[in-house]
Amino acid sequence: MTRRELIENHVEKARGVIRRQGKALSTERDYCGWLRRYLAFTFTLARGLSSEAKAEAFLTMLVPQFGRMGRMGLMPGAERLRLLDA
Repeated sequence: MTRRELIENHVEKARGVIRRQGKALSTERDYCGWLRRYLAFTFTLARGLSSEAKAEAFLTMLVPQFGRMGRMGLMPGAERLRLLDA
């Protein structure tokens, strides 16, 4: 089985769970997208790393992609304005 097939197999299992939970289609798409990114990233890591180390490496990799303005886009409006005024 190829990496792509392994990833899609895991994504399909997650999709089934998400649908049974009755989540919105947009939530399903987002969750599956993040799962694909995470699984693809873990294939680049050395074997034998703990789950915690893999998650930490993934999140560390994301930090440069979501700089100050990127994180602010996720904040409620009032908090975002307070930071801009600082």
